[in-house]
This record gives sequence, C-alpha cells and structure tokens, in this order.
Amino acid sequence: MSRLFAWAGAGLCALTAALYAHYRRPLPRTRGRLELAGLRQPVEVARDARGIPTLRASCWADAWRALGWVHAQDRPFQMDLQRRIAAGRLSEVLGTRTLRADRFLRRHDLQQAAGAEWNEADAHERAMLTAYAEGVNACWKSQPRASEFVWLGYRPENWTPVDSFLWVKGMAHDLASNWEHELIRTWLLLQGVGLQQLALLSLHPPAGMPELGPASSQTRDSVRQLLSEYQAVRDLLPEGFDPGHPLGSNAWAVDGRRSTSGYPLLANDPHLAMKVPDFWYQVGLQVEGRTLMGASMPGLPGVILGQNGDLAWGVTNAYIDVQDLFLEQVDWQRQLVMGPAGPEELQVRSHWLAGKAYNTYLTARGPLLSGCPDQGPWGLSLAWSGRAPGHFFRALDGLHRATSLEDARRALADWHLPVLNFILADRQGIAHQVGGRLPRRRDGSGLVVAPAWEGTWAWNGCLSYQENPATYGPESGLLVSANHSVQANHGQFLSWDFNPGFRAERIEEMLAEQPRHSLE
Repeated sequence: MSRLFAWAGAGLCALTAALYAHYRRPLPRTRGRLELAGLRQPVEVARDARGIPTLRASCWADAWRALGWVHAQDRPFQMDLQRRIAAGRLSEVLGTRTLRADRFLRRHDLQQAAGAEWNEADAHERAMLTAYAEGVNACWKSQPRASEFVWLGYRPENWTPVDSFLWVKGMAHDLASNWEHELIRTWLLLQGVGLQQLALLSLHPPAGMPELGPASSQTRDSVRQLLSEYQAVRDLLPEGFDPGHPLGSNAWAVDGRRSTSGYPLLANDPHLAMKVPDFWYQVGLQVEGRTLMGASMPGLPGVILGQNGDLAWGVTNAYIDVQDLFLEQVDWQRQLVMGPAGPEELQVRSHWLAGKAYNTYLTARGPLLSGCPDQGPWGLSLAWSGRAPGHFFRALDGLHRATSLEDARRALADWHLPVLNFILADRQGIAHQVGGRLPRRRDGSGLVVAPAWEGTWAWNGCLSYQENPATYGPESGLLVSANHSVQANHGQFLSWDFNPGFRAERIEEMLAEQPRHSLE
C-alpha cells in the first residue's frame, strides 16, 4: 500500500510540474527587473490592479521597444496567429485542415503588399517599427514559450517590421468588407432577383448599372465558385476572424458649450468581433513629458485610439466602398487579361504549400480571387484602394504628438487604411474627419461585379484628402458617428453598405435631452 501511495504521490508531483511548465511558467513577468538590449535609458513598466501597463520611458524609441516586449509576453500566440492568417500560413502549424483557407488567403497577396509598404516607409517609421520588432524578439528569445506554442510543437519566428504592416493590411482588408456584399448582390441578380426586389434590401440601383450581357453565364459560374470557396474558408478560420458578423461602432463628442466643464468631451465604443483574447490592448505611455493613453493592438507600435493630454480621438468603421470585383477574361496560355485598352499582363506569383507548388495571379486591378487554367477563361479580380503603399505609422505617430485639431488633420492626410471615421477633440473644439484612401470611379457605384474590359467601370485613381468627408466646429456643438452614411465633399457616391442610421439618431436624441453633459 505504501508503494502505491508513493507512486500516486510521484504522479501527482509530475502532473503538477507539467502544469506549471506549460501554463504557469510562461505567464508574463510583472515584477522584478529584466534586461532588454538596445534601451538608451531604463524603462519602467507599472501595472494597475487590472493588469493594464503604463510604460515610462525617456524617449520614443525606448517606448516602442518596451511596448514590443509587453505585447510579446502578454499576447504571443495572438500575434503569431494573426500574421499567419494574413499571410496564409496557418497550415504550417495547424495541419491540412487549413490548407484551403491558406490558398484562398494567399490570393489576396497581402504579404507582397506589406513588403511594398515597408519599402516605402520613411526613416522615422523604420526606426519606430525596428525598435518595436527588437522588443518583441528579445522577449520571445529570453522568455519561456507560451503554452500554445508548446502544445503545437513550434517556436514563433522572429517578428519583422513587415509583419506589423501585414497585420495592418489584414485588419484593413476585413474592415473594408464590401466585396462580399457585392458578390452576394451579383448572385441574387444572376438568380433572377430583379432590381425591384433588391430595393427591399434598402438598395435602389442606379440606371447605369453594369450590364453583364453575354458574360452572364461566365459570371454566374465565377460567382458561384467564389461564394462557395469563401464560405468554406470562413468556416475554417478561428472564431473572431469572420468579417461576416454584423458589427457596429459608435463615437460621439460635444464641444465646450455643451459640457459642464466648458471643455469638449469625447466617447468611443469601438466594436470588433468578440474573441479571446480581444483585438484591443489597453496601455499608457509616458514619454518626454507627455502621457499617451488608449487602446493599442498587439503587433503594432502605437495607440490606435485614445488621448495624449491635448488631443483625444476615437474611431468607427466608415463602411465607405473601397473594394470592387471585376469579371476578367483571361488568356492563360499567353498570361494576359483583357483590359479597357486591350490585352494586359497577368502577373504570376509562385507559392509552395504542403509540399506542392501552385500559382496566384495579379491583374492591373488587383489579385484574382477566383479563376485558374483548369477552370476556363474567366475569373474575378478584386480592386482595393488599400493595396497601394502609404504611411500608416507616420499618420499614427502624428496623432500621438498632435496638440490640436489642425495637427490631427495634417497627420490624417497620411492615413490611407483602414478607412475610418475619426471623431476628434482638442481643448477648444471637436471635429469629424474620414481618414483613408477613397477610389474615384469613372462611373457606377460598386453595386455589383463589373466587366474589367469596359473602361466605364474602371477606377480613375483616388480622391484627394481634401475631398474626404469632414466637419470642423459644427454649429450644433455635437458630432455622432455610428457607421451611418457620410457625404463626400465633392458629391461622389460613396457606398451601398453604410449601416442604418438608427443608432446615430438615438445617440443624438440622448445628447439633446440636456443642455450640458458631464463625463458621467
């Protein structure tokens, strides 16, 4: 009997040791002193009762390096998973079940687009992203692996600045979300649903809508194939990465005339799909005598929404249509597609996945989401204004340092993706500004799939920043954004996919119920 108890005790000790090694030992260290190479001066990380860190640093480079560390120790598997989703690399660690998702995700060509973004980055952005990546990698090199990595049997690769751009591209692509709606509307029309029935969906199609004509059967086949594949991919992706969930964000502000303090007040309720852990990561940064507080995202150096003592900013998804699907006529043998001015080159990118080689394709409008040599001479390409490189992190850092609405307005001129409504407040007033790159359409409105070879539906570059919707110093003394319709400064049609305005109306009703508001 004593031997039995001895074996049981030994087994219990072994189980306890295993549980500690896999679950307790990898947990973030929140006390003591750690060594982080590259710091110019020590950085203090203080956590409140809820675990929210405040980083106190002597310079911004040290702050970004330390933020990389705390993101990497608190959310390591989330960071690796989200870059794998955007790059189509899930199967390397999750097995064959996600192969179909990887192939589909790689067609969007986000890895290549992220690399182009890094190539265009200025010296300040490069320094910011490099310091952040060094902080991430120092943590992963010196700290125990998170339990998810242990159970899946791999170590995360080094974080690179391109990975941060990749996450921005992936997030912006999901927030745009218009192409799925366009695909479904096209499918309804091809199934015989008339324009009058589309009006029941609160859509009132224009007289100049694309005529699919002789290509209707080819379009139907391409749309059916893409719908089927996209649904299968959505079923495979982890919970919370499905852009099909109905989401809604809210932000509102009142100026000093409508507050008890005499200063503006701003509130933001930014919704993203619920998941564990959440997309957001609350943090405070005290740098060079300034305090930056708000919500960051693991994988990105910076505060996406928050305040810096002089300026506060909140965001909602603008739901402005920045994506269009085009029907492509493809000559696979000569690697050409038919464009508005004649044959155009079809770019081919080679991939290696699960021991097999395969290709993805890129047209002048964007990547082919459906279509290959085995499926005939038709495909569907996706145009997206966020593919071209810009200066996301320059814009974000400009918001961090802004002290006025005018500073914020100048900073947001560099904000090219995702397309968001910014509600802004400084010590004097409030403003609304759409940040992001909006396509200029020659004709049409992005309601349904359009033929790529007809120049009528092609894009003519993008709007200037001055043409983006904006309101500064409203006479009413209040601003509300709830994903509802906004008007362009030039009158161009912006989207079929704004949310209904009932949330905005209710917020305005509640703000109007009393002449002045406190923070409560």
